Amino acid sequence: MISAISCGLTILGAIGLSGLTSVAILGVLYGYFSGVCTTMVGPLVAVLAPNTSELGGRMGICFFVGGFGSLIGTPISGALLTSNYTWWKPALFSGIASLAGAVMYSSMRLIYTRRNQF
Repeated sequence: MISAISCGLTILGAIGLSGLTSVAILGVLYGYFSGVCTTMVGPLVAVLAPNTSELGGRMGICFFVGGFGSLIGTPISGALLTSNYTWWKPALFSGIASLAGAVMYSSMRLIYTRRNQF
């Protein structure tokens, strides 16, 4: 959850970029946080599956739904960029979408803790 929130905030930080150094620093931070977010999807689904026999199906559904975001997110950001290269619009869209994903991770954590209380 922390890396997903950090990833979204890093993307929103792209709105205020001013020089080459800030772009390089933001690229390193985003690379780290997005890598953590990407690799944690599998273990998260494995923990949330109540039975190991359902794990493959749940993984497939998770990656199927996540694939739509990957499929349509880039063209939407490209359309928001326009030919004038207005960078703040796609950065705002991508940052909000990433923070929405962080809310989903938080809700899954809430479901997991409530399920294991009883």
